[in-house]
Amino acid sequence: MKVAAWLLLSGGLWASVRGDPVVLQSIRWQEVADSLEIDFDFAFGRPAKYRVNASPDSVRDRNLLLEFSNALPGDAPRLKPPKWAQISGGSSAGVLAVRIQLDKPTPWKADWDGNTLRMHILNRVKGAPVWKNPWVYGGLGSAIIGGGVVFWLLGTEHGKSPPGEGVIPPPDAVFPQ
Repeated sequence: MKVAAWLLLSGGLWASVRGDPVVLQSIRWQEVADSLEIDFDFAFGRPAKYRVNASPDSVRDRNLLLEFSNALPGDAPRLKPPKWAQISGGSSAGVLAVRIQLDKPTPWKADWDGNTLRMHILNRVKGAPVWKNPWVYGGLGSAIIGGGVVFWLLGTEHGKSPPGEGVIPPPDAVFPQ
């Protein structure tokens, strides 16, 4: 009888600790000076456990790995993760992992504000290549057009008389005094 009561009590305790899974509903970020503030908003409470790891092989694979236990990803259209953050997690409540790709290893700080985990890192996230930036195309096009106009204007020599014998002399007009 004691064993049955102990099993029932421990099962109830395990069920209450495990509870319903929380849902990662949004990831928001903003650039502040030279750093990023990333907010991970959870619905239905906060995860029981979380862990932030830097990549063990920081020479080849530079990233931060955030793991949340007993969590699920939210709806894909509403979640909208940035390009440098990849979310992986199964459909069952287990471990939800968010991998932040970095250019260089970076220090980080994480703290909870209600159901939101706020991360502060230096802005060293892996961005898009330079050739995918529309400002590069605009600047390159402007430089080509501006250079062409300058060479065209330099090629048309204004105010010079043509050399040779066919030059018309200035008129010898004398004005009365």
